[in-house]
Amino acid sequence: MDNLLGCLGIVLIVFLFIYYWYVAIPISLVLVILTIWLIKRRKAKQKETSQDFVYTTPASAFRPVKQKASKEDLNDEISNLEKKIKELKNEQQDLIRTNKDAVSIIVNKEIKRIDKLNGREFEKYSGRMLEKLGFEEVNVTISSGDQGIDVLAKMGKTSYGFQCKHYSSPVGNKALQEAISGKEFYKVDKAVVITNNYFTPSAIALAQEAGIDTWNRDTLIDFVHDQVVPETANKEQHESQSPVSNNDSQVGATEPPKNEWADF
Repeated sequence: MDNLLGCLGIVLIVFLFIYYWYVAIPISLVLVILTIWLIKRRKAKQKETSQDFVYTTPASAFRPVKQKASKEDLNDEISNLEKKIKELKNEQQDLIRTNKDAVSIIVNKEIKRIDKLNGREFEKYSGRMLEKLGFEEVNVTISSGDQGIDVLAKMGKTSYGFQCKHYSSPVGNKALQEAISGKEFYKVDKAVVITNNYFTPSAIALAQEAGIDTWNRDTLIDFVHDQVVPETANKEQHESQSPVSNNDSQVGATEPPKNEWADF
């Protein structure tokens, strides 16, 4: 009996040895290898996923950082700006010269036209001029027997009498004396002598002594510059913008502004 138990014990030991050596240990090794393989594969997948994923930010969230300009770039930019400023100033000066030239042409043309008027036309022109200057109750007197005053007008409560002299030479004392007598005859507060020319030194001295105002060629030029030039420019602009058509009854056609100074 004891020998049998001893044999069974030996057999059991041999079986366990064989089991662990040929079964348990290989299975354990397989499980360890499989575990290591799974861990490596998981890490590889995580790495691939991290490489494929790119974080993008909204375009409006960040602005590209501008590289710092070098000193040469700044100098070039300053030079270009100075060049542009110079060009703009030159263009401005050209526009100013062009405008002055255009105004000068209109003024000279109008003054030459005034010089071609006769005496009566100049009186009417002066009356129209006074209306433009804000005078009221402007009345051109009769051509003969006017007693030294050609145009009567008022400015507020002040009454005026104007003697108009359309001369090709400077105005002398005689016109001033007529204005002085006309002032007394019409009982006006102020007397003025208007001419398309200038006054002699003697006439100027007499006017100052008698309190008579003198409007010479320069006064007419100032008036033409301030009143006639804008009207003429407006008329020319209207004509340049008006559509050209052979049909006189064109629908929508507007009448050009009337040149009030073309009547003389």
